[in-house]
Amino acid sequence: MRTVRKMARLLVLAAILLAPRAAEAGPISVLVGDKDWFGSGLSGPLGPWPGWPGPVVDNRSAAEAASTTGAHLTDVYSALYYYGTGSGCDALTDPGCSPNGDIGTMSIPFAGVLNSGAISILMGDFECSLYGAMTVDINGEFIDFCFDDGFQGVALRQFALTSQMIAVANQTGLIQMTFDHRGGYMDSFGVVCSPARASSDPDCNTWFGSFDYLAFDYFELNADIDPVPEPSTLVLIGLGLAGLAARRRWRQPR
Repeated sequence: MRTVRKMARLLVLAAILLAPRAAEAGPISVLVGDKDWFGSGLSGPLGPWPGWPGPVVDNRSAAEAASTTGAHLTDVYSALYYYGTGSGCDALTDPGCSPNGDIGTMSIPFAGVLNSGAISILMGDFECSLYGAMTVDINGEFIDFCFDDGFQGVALRQFALTSQMIAVANQTGLIQMTFDHRGGYMDSFGVVCSPARASSDPDCNTWFGSFDYLAFDYFELNADIDPVPEPSTLVLIGLGLAGLAARRRWRQPR
């Protein structure tokens, strides 16, 4: 029984010593894209966003262009915009022809329990009042994304994660920001007009969505996350506690 007691103590001690090494609690910072002033290779700030006039400004690296987790939305003007098949959109002359189409996502997976966090975005050339706002959500919760920085204006903004966003993140292990830039004209009956009809039918005069040309330099998540103990640590703790419990039962008078 002395051997059992000694082994239990050793297991508990090992679990305590190993737990901090398995995963440290505390803040994390995840950068999507790079801080190179919209692909100029410089750190900035360097004044207004120089995206206009066209053609399409694509300063992405090969890795950024191939990304599907958000970096592909950075360093390109326009980051999101698409007229649709057969619209006559010419990427060589029109900065609205985005290589990303009209819907994009920025996704950050994580391990552990998210307590709090915020997403910072350096953005350029937003003119919402003139050209309409995108529909944007973080983990399914829609946020206000209408900004009037003016032609070639640049701004750094931060979006705090709400309790609803955090709850979804802890269920899925993912923080996801979705941008929907779709837009166009519809007629008085609410029917969406094709590009050809919109250019010739005077009844196609109601705009919906956004036709704002825009740019992102980077996305950055700063968050506080508690780690999930590794299985080996949990096993050691369980064995140690079981050994101590057995010792107590053995010492009780009968």
